[in-house]
Order: sequence, then structure tokens, then C-alpha cells
Amino acid sequence: MKLFVSESVCGGAWRSGERPLSLLREGLAMLQGFVTDAVSAGCRITTTWDQRLGVPESLERTGVQIIPINDLRQEQELFSEQCRQADAVCIIAPELNHELLQRVRLARTLNPQVWNCTEAAIELCGDKWAFFRHCQLHQLPTIPTYLTDDLACERMTWPRVLKLRLGAGSQSMQLVASSATWKQSLATFDSTRVETAAIVQPFIRG
Repeated sequence: MKLFVSESVCGGAWRSGERPLSLLREGLAMLQGFVTDAVSAGCRITTTWDQRLGVPESLERTGVQIIPINDLRQEQELFSEQCRQADAVCIIAPELNHELLQRVRLARTLNPQVWNCTEAAIELCGDKWAFFRHCQLHQLPTIPTYLTDDLACERMTWPRVLKLRLGAGSQSMQLVASSATWKQSLATFDSTRVETAAIVQPFIRG
């Protein structure tokens, strides 16, 4: 089986600005872990790689066919081409600005065999607030979660955790120790857009 595995952060699909080191590490770890298992199961793997990063020896040793990427436009063209040519496709991407959802949705228009969960599941799990409410509805124990304009936040103890409602890789996460810095920390998030809004949770050690 010919399998196209696309990891967006390392694979050349990062759109602008500096890539956070945590996302690079996590993207490579997921890509390497997946392709190692898939190769051992007999799959022939193709993936793309941003050539500015330098291909790690650990990935080269897996025997994966690696296509070097020079820029975003080339990645977009090769993404479509490889999706069409493969027997099956697997997409790895951070849940930032609906990146995973959009790439899976596009891949499914190009190949009927996409080894990701449904778009509905990705959309639900990528939104921490929506997923919290889903857990509550189904009586699944989870960490109390609030929107920043919820009056219940006033009754929360310190410290508190602020994080992006649609975030990945701990991007923009803050531990707020007391009321002295609370408003300042809230101001670093833009609550007018769901992509930049924050949620609040109590800090739980471990």
C-alpha cells in the first residue's frame, strides 16, 4: 500500500512567522512514530519536508520517501498531487486556526481513503470549550472550564490557567498566580474571535 503522510509544521505548510519549537518537536515525533509503525506493517510511505529544517537522520532511517519543499505554494501543489496518487492518506497538523480540519477536509475531496477521524470529531475536539460542554452533557469527568467573561471565574481560586480555546502545543498558555496580574493576562487574548479567545481552568498539579 502506498501511503501519503502529511505533517504540516515540518512538512512545509506553515504559513507565516517563526514556528514554535514545541510544535516542531511534536510534529516530528508524531510523524516519525506513525511512519515507523506503518513501514513495519508493509506500507510504502511518502511525506514532504521543509528543506530549511534539515531532515533528521532518525526520519531518514525509517526508509520513508521524503519530498523536499521550498515554499508554501510548492507544498500546496504537492499535497494535492500526493493525495491523488496515494492509496490512502494520513494528515498530522496542529489544531490552530482549524488547520487540521481544513487539511483533512481537502484531503477527502482528493482521496476517499483518509485515515483520520471525521471532520465533526476534529471540530469538536479542537475546541476546548465545546469539548468541555460535550463531556458535561455525557457526564464524563473533566477539568472545570470557563469562558473569560463567565462570572464563575470570579469565584475561582488561584492560580488559574489561561489557554487558547482553539490551541495546540501549549501556545499562549499562561499560569496566572493572583488577581494582581489577572487583567493584564486576559488582555493578551482577543475574545472577539473564537480563534484567539481564551478559556480559563483551575491549575491542577501534575
